[in-house]
Amino acid sequence: MVQMASGFGMVLMENQTKHYSPGERTALGSGAARALYSTRNRLFWLGTKQGFIRGHERFTTRHGLPHPDVRAFFEDSSGQLWIGTFGGGICRMRDQLAAPDTPDLFEVFDQCHGLMEGRVWGFHEHPDGVLWLATDGGLIRFKKSQFFACASKHGLFE
Repeated sequence: MVQMASGFGMVLMENQTKHYSPGERTALGSGAARALYSTRNRLFWLGTKQGFIRGHERFTTRHGLPHPDVRAFFEDSSGQLWIGTFGGGICRMRDQLAAPDTPDLFEVFDQCHGLMEGRVWGFHEHPDGVLWLATDGGLIRFKKSQFFACASKHGLFE
């Protein structure tokens, strides 16, 4: 299956092509696609300005997301799904298969937890288990539930 997403909607191709536009009444709703991800267990995740969609289920701030605008997904080596938002930091989904109304489904990490920047664009996991975040404020290392901002004094370019 080939999956593509943009501000104009998304396209799924498997034997035949199906295009979903932002205005079409589907699970995509009126939100433009912001992030697209497929996990090892073949679940399909789509981030929008109003939360995210897994299959045909929508997850929003009502379900515990720290911010409605989802910009990044990442499945770490232990199978945990991380979600990056555009202003609310990150969260870890406790169970990828849980229903949207599951209590305490998301563990949130934001400025209250030491995250210096709430706009997260991407993730990378180092083989030693350290999670790296790409943010508006630069590169941030997340290890043992603690954040460390990297800057030019650590060798990064300005």
